[in-house]
Amino acid sequence: MCEYCSSEGCICGSSDDKIQSLCECEVIGVPKCSRCGCEAQPWWSDIKIPGGQSVTDLIWDLTGDETYFPATKNKLVQTLTDSEQDGNWLRQNLPDQAYRNTEDIVTALISKMAPIVSEQQPTDIIWKYPGEALCGGQQLIIAENQQAALVSKTGRCCDIFTVGKYTISMENCPLLAAQSRKSLGGFGHVVLNGSAVFFSPSKEFELSLSVMGQTRALRRVMARCVARVRISIPKQFFEQIAAKCQYNSQGTITALQRYCDEILKKEMLAHEMDELTANSSLLEKSLNDGLKVAGLEPLKISFSSVGEFGPGMFMPPGAKMGDPKSYEQIKQMAESMRAAQISQMQAKRQQLTPQEHQQTQSVPQAATASSSGIQTIACPNCNNSNPQTSKFCGNCGKPLQPQKKVCPGCGHQSDPSIKFCGNCGMHLE
Repeated sequence: MCEYCSSEGCICGSSDDKIQSLCECEVIGVPKCSRCGCEAQPWWSDIKIPGGQSVTDLIWDLTGDETYFPATKNKLVQTLTDSEQDGNWLRQNLPDQAYRNTEDIVTALISKMAPIVSEQQPTDIIWKYPGEALCGGQQLIIAENQQAALVSKTGRCCDIFTVGKYTISMENCPLLAAQSRKSLGGFGHVVLNGSAVFFSPSKEFELSLSVMGQTRALRRVMARCVARVRISIPKQFFEQIAAKCQYNSQGTITALQRYCDEILKKEMLAHEMDELTANSSLLEKSLNDGLKVAGLEPLKISFSSVGEFGPGMFMPPGAKMGDPKSYEQIKQMAESMRAAQISQMQAKRQQLTPQEHQQTQSVPQAATASSSGIQTIACPNCNNSNPQTSKFCGNCGKPLQPQKKVCPGCGHQSDPSIKFCGNCGMHLE
């Protein structure tokens, strides 16, 4: 069943027990399917027609309008009133002749197709040529330090070209041709359904990763690293990562970060906390192997921190509280950590039986020894019970021990409530 018929709800080409051959309207050069009567998409439907969007819109509007033709060049230019700029382009480039249908117009215009060249910006890791089809005779130009992969509409990475000048044809692009719509015998136009994606195999780019996962004992662990990589196997990279975000450069980075997050979370879950903190190469190796599977060459992977989740764990390096941007980042991190902690505690409470829940409510939340012999301390802010070895509250994240005042004169430490130093008498603010 062809893509067009599927969208229209047509069942031509299918049966109860098997899928038959494709509809005839999937074949280029057939105006209608003789079995179901569906109109075929024009052979030029996915080609990026030169001349601007108004020219393309005009051709689509005239499709099927037999009363408009035959049409002269002047008639077509006068009809195009949406864009003065596109009208001028059509006047200068459209041959002066009579046109029987829209196919004649497109045939005349594709001879004006500009070469397929990269418009990749310095910040882009890949760049996709607009349009979902390439036409025979079109030029493909690959500059120095560049390569281009022809990718099908289904996300398959087909033919790859290195530096040089090429002509789009069935012979030059055999893999993409095999993934494209078939042509009626004797049809004069070559159309390959796909596009060119440019990239630089020597271009290096960085991935900044901040990942929170769980250990085998379900302790919360966080890791922060930067990975410097470059594309080494285009087919794997395009099919596994880039195709999922339509070969958009920024979207590809985001998809790659999610891919790396899953790799690190899986590795975290296979180890205990002390294994991860004592040997960060465990995470480095798993990330290194995962990047290679995605068609990337890891050049350098550097972990700046691996440890148990807690306040300040992911504070940006060199962050200044006076910097509004840094302050907002820290604030968001703190709110995120607190919400995660509260959610975890609520989940644990829901698992308690009514009797256990009543027992926990009846125990005074103060510094005392629990029934299991573990010393606890109450949070001065929210009164939550915490292990005595904790420095911060597991419920609100506040310090469990009040900060002592340090005398600026003699350095003596005093309780926060003391106004004057007991050692030298200096006033403590």
